[in-house]
Amino acid sequence: MPAAIIQPHFEFLIAWVKRKKLAVDISSNKAIISNKKVIKRIGKEIVFANTNFGNWEKIKDFELTAEIWSIENGLLTPTIKIKRKAIIHKYKNLHNKIYQKLN
Repeated sequence: MPAAIIQPHFEFLIAWVKRKKLAVDISSNKAIISNKKVIKRIGKEIVFANTNFGNWEKIKDFELTAEIWSIENGLLTPTIKIKRKAIIHKYKNLHNKIYQKLN
């Protein structure tokens, strides 16, 4: 089943949290991605994106990462493409969490 490990756009989330006046520590990416309203907001974006996909392609579940993916930390290629194997290896716990929920 399609699922996603997402590194969110923190600049957008910080601006959104400020605009919504949520009680979130914006100095901590972990605090941001742990907030239920932030998770719900990302979920709405996924629902919107899923409208363009067939049922077999729709993202069924997701997890957010606090770390910003970069070339330096080995999660992106020099052409800014994701390194799937490196991401799955680094976030094995999130990968397992997603698929345990889906089973």
